[in-house]
Amino acid sequence: MGGDGCGIIGGFPVPNWPKGIVGAISHSQNFAVALVGRSHRYIGAGIDIEKVLTASEARDIFLLVLSESERKRLETQITAFTISLAFSLKESLFKSLPADVQADFGFDACELTTWGRSGDAILRVTRDLGSHWRAGTEFAAQFLRRERLLLTRILLER
Repeated sequence: MGGDGCGIIGGFPVPNWPKGIVGAISHSQNFAVALVGRSHRYIGAGIDIEKVLTASEARDIFLLVLSESERKRLETQITAFTISLAFSLKESLFKSLPADVQADFGFDACELTTWGRSGDAILRVTRDLGSHWRAGTEFAAQFLRRERLLLTRILLER
């Protein structure tokens, strides 16, 4: 870890949290957010803030973000918001996972299964992630949309 408070995972700088703390940061446009928790309670914390994609932007990343089975299952519900939500939730999950699992994580590692107006969502792992999370494991997540911004978070409890 460098002296500037950052480490490197997958070529990207990540915060070097104090001992006993887990967390994540994100920024978009003029906003920055952080989510932290005590490591005796949480394995990880993930947060992401994104602008909601335009229809054109969503078409550009549609195949990258949604797996083939997600596209089939969500067929009639796929919108620019759905693609934005899946992207942001998967980013939050990635940030919440330990570094050794992050190294083997891609958008195909999980699928958005449900979400609701209440701001709750579920992601399901599509393949084993490390030794702790087997294919089929589900992660609870929360999201909040305000105008053109979308905030997502995942806390992995012990």
